[in-house]
Amino acid sequence: VFINILLRKNINGVNIRLIMTKLKHYLTQNGIKNKVAAMQIGCSPEHLSRLANGLPGGRHIATKIQKWSSGKIKIADIMLPGDR
Repeated sequence: VFINILLRKNINGVNIRLIMTKLKHYLTQNGIKNKVAAMQIGCSPEHLSRLANGLPGGRHIATKIQKWSSGKIKIADIMLPGDR
């Protein structure tokens, strides 16, 4: 959520900068659909979508995402700093 990834792409001669959360980047890079990931994690696709778009989550869902991603997405990537 708070550690964004800046991607630079050149599409048809136009330089594009994309900023996304680690969660969204992980889903995109691994070709994982939101609905499938939500089912595996144990939350609704809507909730996962909100998290992937930068809404902070609680410790319970952050722990589930960290475990689901084999530690590639950390609890700190999902929670607000004061809530960790």
